[in-house]
Amino acid sequence: MTTETSAQTVTDYLMNDHRRLDGLMETCRDLVEAADVKGAAATYAEFRRGLMRHIKIEEGLLFPEFEAATGLARNSGPTGVMRFEHAEIIRLLDLIKELFDGAAPAATEFDSLRSTLVALLHEHNGKEERILYPMTDRMVAPALLRDLVSKMKAFE
Repeated sequence: MTTETSAQTVTDYLMNDHRRLDGLMETCRDLVEAADVKGAAATYAEFRRGLMRHIKIEEGLLFPEFEAATGLARNSGPTGVMRFEHAEIIRLLDLIKELFDGAAPAATEFDSLRSTLVALLHEHNGKEERILYPMTDRMVAPALLRDLVSKMKAFE
């Protein structure tokens, strides 16, 4: 469940997790295209669990540290935008989960929802990787940053 145990910064750790999750979604897409419903469902479940964990790490650990370091309020600035986007990501995750909860998901319906989710994640992750993560790495005191990364690695 850990991502890049040697990661020393928020940017390293969470960017590596983005890449791992991207790979899982690509595998899921390939399995749907190959009509391997069981494999696709298992891979999607792993992707969904991983992305939900990632969101919980950001909202429960990262955002409070970022807000404390920057003095920005909870619902303003980058973290307010990220929380709003997380809600939309979760909505899409749930819609895709419903496809797998039924019989075999229709490839066209899956691909439409998957494409929407992937586009949102691409934009969302880019903002985090260019703005939020590097700002956190720069603004949080080194000892607190090491502790934050350790907590992320241990998060269940």
